Amino acid sequence: MKGVLFAMNWADSTGLMLRRAHQSYSEVAKILRNRGIDCYIAYPKVNLEHDQSYLKVVELDCHKFDLKNKNKLDKFIKDKNIKEVIYIDRGFFWLHVLFFKFRDIRVTMYSRYAVDYESLRSSKFKSFVKKVIHKLSIFSFDKYIVINTEAKNNFPDVLGISDSKVTLIRNGIDTSNLENAKKESIIYVKDPKKKVVLSVFQMRPEKNIEFILKVIKALNEKRSDIQYIHVGEGQTMEAAKSYVEMNQLTNSCTFAGKQDNIFPFFEVADVVIHACFLECLSNVITESMAMGKPVVTINSQGALDQIVDKTGTILTELDVSQFVKAIETYLDDDILANTCYTEGPAHVKQNFSIASQAKGLSEHIFKNKSLLT
Repeated sequence: MKGVLFAMNWADSTGLMLRRAHQSYSEVAKILRNRGIDCYIAYPKVNLEHDQSYLKVVELDCHKFDLKNKNKLDKFIKDKNIKEVIYIDRGFFWLHVLFFKFRDIRVTMYSRYAVDYESLRSSKFKSFVKKVIHKLSIFSFDKYIVINTEAKNNFPDVLGISDSKVTLIRNGIDTSNLENAKKESIIYVKDPKKKVVLSVFQMRPEKNIEFILKVIKALNEKRSDIQYIHVGEGQTMEAAKSYVEMNQLTNSCTFAGKQDNIFPFFEVADVVIHACFLECLSNVITESMAMGKPVVTINSQGALDQIVDKTGTILTELDVSQFVKAIETYLDDDILANTCYTEGPAHVKQNFSIASQAKGLSEHIFKNKSLLT
């Protein structure tokens, strides 16, 4: 048997986003197994129990290259006959790529984060250095996977990575459990007559929670039927709670914290709000559409690929009045909201399903001739 290794940079218990990714690679592993290929996923630290019927979990640090760890990596790739390593969210080039290239292993970088292409484009020296490295292909990865159109277009243009090296594979979600989610009750809705505005993300500065709270404040000043719920924890949580208290929004805002199952929250939402520019492709936006909920968001790289006219609104700047207007449009127009309810799930099923993502990744892997000969 030959093998493929997904290399993660975090422990396996770091949150919902990682569990979503793990699920995607499990689907890939099922497909590979039918072609006689074993699929492994390496975490530097394994804390959880995993069903290893297809995707085999190993505790292995693929980012440390001291002598002891090199020997451990060497033994693993020889024992498991690894022919491809797929790094999740590594840099564009990396000295340690040579470790695998010298062992006749194809190395792919799977890029799931947004890049400031304008900044790179404006720095002529940095851009020149990157282009030289990728032209020489010494420390460059053999292949690159990106998850939105902007990245597909800019990797060759800004970074000098050959277009033939770059593959677009959009992230997907598993929609098989959505019907069960719709049947579950939720305790965070204080008044069923109120309209629920929902956000879901880890509270980091770039997620712009303070801006979202300003939008909620403006909505509350206009109308009395708004309840805001946020799902997720993080470093800006205390600042958000302080803002709510200072602006007397306690009765209108609920912080639900970390949740293992977020779909019931989508089910009770009337509108989902997102305000982060640095989204390569947001699972939250995909999940919102899968549940038939309209999304009001800023024009991040991912949102431009994800949202179509009948599933949400994309705004070009963080302007409170524009966000308020867009949110109210969905709250007060039942026909428009119902259109999102019917169009969103179909759009996700066709373009952002876990099946389509797994198919794309499998096809990428099967192009590695050393796995199939």
